[in-house]
Amino acid sequence: MKQFPIVLLVVIVFSCSNTEHKDHKNSDTKPVDSPAYTKEDLGKIRWIEGKWKGLYNGQPFYEIYKMVNDSTLEVISYEWDGRDSSKTSRDYVYWKEGNYYLGDKMNYKVIAITDKEIKMKRNINASNDVLWKYNNDTSWIAELEHAKGVTRYDMIKFDPWKGK
Repeated sequence: MKQFPIVLLVVIVFSCSNTEHKDHKNSDTKPVDSPAYTKEDLGKIRWIEGKWKGLYNGQPFYEIYKMVNDSTLEVISYEWDGRDSSKTSRDYVYWKEGNYYLGDKMNYKVIAITDKEIKMKRNINASNDVLWKYNNDTSWIAELEHAKGVTRYDMIKFDPWKGK
């Protein structure tokens, strides 16, 4: 019977902490780390879907962006030799623990999604912040902000397989 008061004390403490937690959940204030978007907002950047070509150090690179479902954007990077693709890699913007992330190790944390852009901050093993910004139906801009400044990539709609 000596354990009864200890068990009762644990139950009382747990009950009080549960009540406080419920009251916090019902408050109108957002937690400090809450994102400036909802899970549904990924659909706002459907303009990024398609096949794209960019330039890096004078060399072209190729990517395909595809909405896999309502909370996942697939990014396929590949090399193109004019006849065939090779060396493909895949990455994803995905929903996890109340936020969107880019990279298999949550490398970038999405901090904002609007109809015209998606902003990502470096998170784990990343050295730059990222902005993807709508330009028009056939182009968009990728900006990487790093210690030395900002690197800009103009992405142009490009379908290497069209007409084949």
